[in-house]
Amino acid sequence: MTDQPIFEADYVEKRSRLTTFFRFLLAIPPAIVVALYGFVAFFAVIYAWFAIVLTGRYPEGAYNFVAGYNKLATATYGYMALLTDDYPPFRLDSGPHDPGTSVQ
Repeated sequence: MTDQPIFEADYVEKRSRLTTFFRFLLAIPPAIVVALYGFVAFFAVIYAWFAIVLTGRYPEGAYNFVAGYNKLATATYGYMALLTDDYPPFRLDSGPHDPGTSVQ
């Protein structure tokens, strides 16, 4: 056997059928927010590339913005794919927990 990590997901026994049925409708507002942040993150990455080339350092503000965008996108896509029942936040700082997990 190899020592590769194994994917594990907890099976959710009780899931609201109503919110599961309307999941994509409920996910439209966070998806719009992710799309808007993604547009800005694209330019933040271009800015960061030039800053890295010229100064040799990734600007902290750009890094935090892109990292927050990735957390928000992961939480939103996890919600849309029925991987979590936690509604995605409308902010870049999703808190101390990993996105897509129900544990806080």
